[in-house]
Order: sequence, then C-alpha cells, then structure tokens
Amino acid sequence: GGAVRFVRIQHDGADWARNVALKSDLRMLQEFHSRTNGIPVAARSESIRITDIPKYNEATSPPFIYMTGRKPFSISPEEARILRDYLLNRGGFLIGDSPGEYFSSSFKGAVSRALGSKARWVDIPNDDILYNFNARLPSGAPPLWHHDGSRAKGIKHNGRWIVFFHPGDMGDAWKNGHSGADSESVDMAYNMGVNLIHYSIRQYVQFHKGKF
Repeated sequence: GGAVRFVRIQHDGADWARNVALKSDLRMLQEFHSRTNGIPVAARSESIRITDIPKYNEATSPPFIYMTGRKPFSISPEEARILRDYLLNRGGFLIGDSPGEYFSSSFKGAVSRALGSKARWVDIPNDDILYNFNARLPSGAPPLWHHDGSRAKGIKHNGRWIVFFHPGDMGDAWKNGHSGADSESVDMAYNMGVNLIHYSIRQYVQFHKGKF
C-alpha cells in the first residue's frame, strides 16, 4: 500500500550512479505514476548496497533492484549469497540495464556467482507477460542503442522472472534529454520500465501472499 520506489544498486564499478544526476530513475518513477492511473510513487529515487537488502523486512524490501554502469565490477561471496536469497527466497526481481563496455560481462558474472546453475539465460519471447503487463510492446523490449545485442534476456525460477537484462540502456532514454532518442523510442522505453516495475510489484505481493 506504500509508494513505489526506484532502488538502484551501488557496486564497485566507477559509474554505478550513471544518469542519476540527469533524473533517470526519478523520471521513470514519475512516468510510472502517470501511466498507471496514479499509483503513488516516491518523491525521490534511492540507492543501496546489496549488503543493505537483509535490513529490510518483507513489507519494506524493494520488489525490484536496478543495476547499470559501464565500468567493470564484481560482487563478493557475501553479496552473492544475499543476492541469491533476495531473488529466490524473498521474491525479488533484478533489472540489468546495459550502457555497453564492461556491463554485460560484469552483470552476468555477478548473476552467475549468485545463482550458480540456476543462471539459465533465455531470450524473452515477444508475447511474454513482461511485454504485455501494462503497456503492449508487440516487438518485445525496445533495443534502443544495441550496446549488447537487440534482444532482452531473462532468468526464470519456478515460473517467475527473477532477472531481466536489457541490452540497450533504457536509462539513457529515461533521463533528461533522452540522449537524443526520438519520441517513439522514449515512449517505448518508459513503457518497458512501467511493465517491469508493475510486474515486480505484483509478483512480490503474490510471493508473500497472506504475509502483509
């Protein structure tokens, strides 16, 4: 029943805060509010470390967390354990948003370290719920800048998406100025974000059904 939050993960890559100063996360929250008929959102975005996640109880834990950044990064064994618990046992959803350079290898390496044999990446089909949850995206995720391919990938566990990887920097389209993207691309990028956030909330509530 609280306001929807946008929670970004701080990691040891030099630019984990990419586009925060240009209001990327906050603008996405504002668009979520307007595109979901007024679902309340937080007045500001926030950032935490993976090690902060266990501090939250079920009622306050973020339904999704977001990671980006061009510079290489890794996670510790303790962070891997916490991330695994967040995704598998706490109903969490991880969004990776690639601006190119080292992000794909760093992000997928971190996910593999956390999930081990459960890190089975698949191409998300165009008719998947993630592309139809709130807004329809008949061609799947908008590829935008094609930094790491043209198709979004994901990982499922027990029928629930737990990881989503976007290859083309949604955050660049969300931020002030939109990096020069045309209005159609910007609209699709916001719709993709809305679908991901809305899906994560519904799945989180379902995962903890009867506990709140």
